[in-house]
Formats: sequence, structure tokens, C-alpha cells
Amino acid sequence: MFSSLSDTISRPFGLLIYRRMGPKRAFLLLFSIGFIGSIPVIFSETASQGFKDYVVPACLFLMNFGSSATFGNLYIGHMDLFPVVFSTTSMGICNIVARLCTVFAPVVAEIDEPTPEILITILMGAALVISLFIRNKTNQYY
Repeated sequence: MFSSLSDTISRPFGLLIYRRMGPKRAFLLLFSIGFIGSIPVIFSETASQGFKDYVVPACLFLMNFGSSATFGNLYIGHMDLFPVVFSTTSMGICNIVARLCTVFAPVVAEIDEPTPEILITILMGAALVISLFIRNKTNQYY
């Protein structure tokens, strides 16, 4: 229920943030939300029952919110990030890499806790750092 609610709210929110802030700041904000939400989940294995009942679902909501909004913005903003000549090729390459990584998702899900949570936090942090290097598209080629 939290995942569906997060997806439903995050996509329009992500679009509004993207339109208002532009691609770089929108990705930085949304990846930051996901990164901040993923950190406490790492420590949920040894936490108290109250933490597991209230904090972990809220953190999972934030993590899913940031990643879902960013996922939608990637499709919206792809043409703003790449010249038209390269946009279909770059989207295809990203799609292939994403599908190859998805093959390993069931393997990672079976690893003992908190390794999957650490991996998602590392990926969110890496995406956050990579977002710092986004630059706006110009009319000239890069």
C-alpha cells in the first residue's frame, strides 16, 4: 500500500519539481530524498519494534518516492539532457544496462540483511554524486 501510494504521489510531484527546478536540481533533490530514506533501513534489523513499525515504513516510503519520481523524470527529461541525434542511442544503452542489472535483482534480494539495503544506499549515493555533473543541453553538440 505504501509503495503504490508513493508511486501515485511521486510521479506528478517529480514533474512539478522538474518543471520548476530543471533537471540538475530536480535529480539532486529527488535522489537526496531516496538516499536519506534508505539510510535508516540499513539499521532496521537490530532496531526496536517501534522503529520497525513506524520509522522503517516511512523511510521505505521516502526511498520509493525519490526513486519513482526520478524514474519518471528520466523519461521526461531525456531530451533536455542529450542532443536529439544521440538521445535514442543513449536511451537504448541505458535501457540495456538497466535490464542487465535487473537480472541480478532476485540474487541480491536473497542475500542476508542488511546487504541489499547497503547496496541500494550505495546506488542512490552514486546517482546523487553523478547528478552533480549534469549540464544543460545547448544548441551545439557536446
